[in-house]
Amino acid sequence: SWWAMFITMLAIITAFVSIVFGYFFFWTIHDAFPPDPYPGPDAIWLVAGAGLTLGAWALTMVARRRNRTDDAGGFYLGMLGSVSLAIASGAALITGPLLSDLDPRQHVYPATVWLLVIWSAGLLALGVLMHGYCLARRWAGRMTARHEIDMANVELYWHFCTLTVVITVAVI
Repeated sequence: SWWAMFITMLAIITAFVSIVFGYFFFWTIHDAFPPDPYPGPDAIWLVAGAGLTLGAWALTMVARRRNRTDDAGGFYLGMLGSVSLAIASGAALITGPLLSDLDPRQHVYPATVWLLVIWSAGLLALGVLMHGYCLARRWAGRMTARHEIDMANVELYWHFCTLTVVITVAVI
């Protein structure tokens, strides 16, 4: 299952790189990219989103290590903290272009910014869903210190998710 997750993440990151390529393609062929009337999303929201994602990633790794030592309390705290930070991160990423009134129907620049942000927020939402699965497995006694491949897969996913969010914020 680890290899399946790794290959899936390679496919997802390949699609993401295509979106980033589109951003830089328009930037190189159009003098007015980004156009003057569009100031872009507020960097504070984007940087906050990236910081929160890094926190969610770190807590995911802490939760896995707590699960490996059979520390259920530490596992639950790490996972719930990671879920909270991931939700806040997605909200911060979306708030940036939302408050900047970037209309994706007006120009390719806001459309590309929105696509990058929605892609990243979608990955964060999927990470929250994966955390919920691991929490339920641990609660049901199906994930233990010995049987923890689910947590290994989720940790691998969060490496890719965090990389995606950091690249998104750097590009925008």
